[in-house]
Amino acid sequence: MNNDRCQKLHHLIAEREDWLMESILAYAIKHGYAAYTSTLVEPWRLSICGLSAPLLLALDSNRETLELNPDEEYSRDPIAAFGILEAKRHRQRGISIAMFMGLFKYYRQSYLDLLDRELLSETWTAEEKIWAARYLHRFFDRIELGLCSEWTRDSEAEKIAEMQAANRQMTNEKNKYLTLFESLSQPVILLDVNGILDRINEAAAQWLQTAENRFYSIDPDIDVINKSLQGKRYDELFPWLQGILDKLDQDQTVITEHHSISLNHQRLEINVLCSAMCDISCKCNGFVLVFSDRTHEYQLISDLQTLHVQRLQASKLESIGQLAAGIAHEINTPSQFVSSNIRFLEETFNDVGVAMGTLARAARTGQVSADLAQSVLADMDWPYLEAEIPLAIQQSQEGMARITSIVQAMKEFSHPGKKELELVDINHLIELTVTVAGNEWKTYAELVLDLSPDLPGTAGLANEISQVFLNLLVNAAHTISEKLEQGAEKGQGQITVKTGREDSAVVISISDTGCGIPESIQGRIFDPFFTTKAVGRGTGQGLAIVYDVVTRKHGGSLSFETIPGEGTTFTIRLPLKTKQKAKGES
Repeated sequence: MNNDRCQKLHHLIAEREDWLMESILAYAIKHGYAAYTSTLVEPWRLSICGLSAPLLLALDSNRETLELNPDEEYSRDPIAAFGILEAKRHRQRGISIAMFMGLFKYYRQSYLDLLDRELLSETWTAEEKIWAARYLHRFFDRIELGLCSEWTRDSEAEKIAEMQAANRQMTNEKNKYLTLFESLSQPVILLDVNGILDRINEAAAQWLQTAENRFYSIDPDIDVINKSLQGKRYDELFPWLQGILDKLDQDQTVITEHHSISLNHQRLEINVLCSAMCDISCKCNGFVLVFSDRTHEYQLISDLQTLHVQRLQASKLESIGQLAAGIAHEINTPSQFVSSNIRFLEETFNDVGVAMGTLARAARTGQVSADLAQSVLADMDWPYLEAEIPLAIQQSQEGMARITSIVQAMKEFSHPGKKELELVDINHLIELTVTVAGNEWKTYAELVLDLSPDLPGTAGLANEISQVFLNLLVNAAHTISEKLEQGAEKGQGQITVKTGREDSAVVISISDTGCGIPESIQGRIFDPFFTTKAVGRGTGQGLAIVYDVVTRKHGGSLSFETIPGEGTTFTIRLPLKTKQKAKGES
């Protein structure tokens, strides 16, 4: 029975160490002790762990009572070991025994508060409650007796020697952290609570001395430099950082900003980390500014973006080159019948000219008659011309309109496009791509367009989205062609393009009745330079570009469903965004 109550108290203390730490912190802050102790949370956690360890050990060994004995040497009591060690540390820092004992009383109170909370539980009997409270009191009594005995044992000379040794250790620790501060490769600036510069490290001094408008004289001595900064606010030296401290609060003690600044006729890309230095009571003691020069990284990003645009444009031009024969055929067909109609109209004009000459000569001699007119009309077969001339003109107009639409589509499709997001009409881009690439599948497949008439526009890069459609449509045509060449299907295949809206996304699906994608390569189809096509027919860039444009450039998703031997459906989901919203997110 006695063992049960030891284990019950053991479990309570072991499971509530976080609560105990928060409790003693609250007491220390409320009663002013936090100003004389560590400003970090972790040492407080360690103090609770160290204090609880001998208590848990005593309970674990079923030590039923901790009553005091006049013959005991409490300074050697294992229970008091941690308290004695903490007392020495605080004494070395100049803390008086009264101040330390005052704080220690609130440690005792925190453990008793925890017990009071638990005693509300019906699992504790009245006898167990009395025993547990007495046990905790005697535990802390032993610690206090031990540390008082130890504290008063040493002579004044020994205490002075101890404090001198502690001072040397603190000096060494200070020098270690100063060396670390000065050795940082990143410029670091310390500010006081009012935003006035307190200290800068060597990297900050070197960086700031390169400015044309120097705010202090160049001096190799970092201490002299720091003195020259005294009294200057951070926004005097860095106007582009004005207001950064106002953005910090209790909920956000660290922020990072990016700034583009000019320095010595160069454009620098600077990331600034601003952090509030708060103690455990959430009191702000100053601020830290850490500067990171990201110019090289931003230049690399810019170069990569340029390279991506160039790669995309090269891919588009490559696609246009591969489609050139088909495009030439598409233009040649209407141009041929336009040419034929023009020749017909030329011959007709000649016949009409002969007839008009005959009538003109007859008119000059007064010999125009109905019989003559009927004879002239019969010679040039006028009923035939009357029917065919309007038809020839109409066909020529339609042919020229077809040529114009192909040329306009080619011009729009091959244009590099804008670099900024713009409101794009997905249906129009699909129709544009079909116009340019139609001959690619003309002999292999029927194209079915199922475009939603009320599809909303969305912010995107029109040039890159049209390249996505082209790559997927050409792939569909190629896989259907391959299937037909293998004799796996007779007649024409089918390519189906659907558009629609699902929730807050525009959805485009492109399906084909081609060969499908073998299971062994399904995980690699979006890898750059991976292709199963014959040499000269594919570079392995098509689907890689499609994936990059859809996912990275537009924040969308690209998925596929395939049945080997039956066909594949690629599904694109583009988030529905306005131009303004897309700009805000970029």
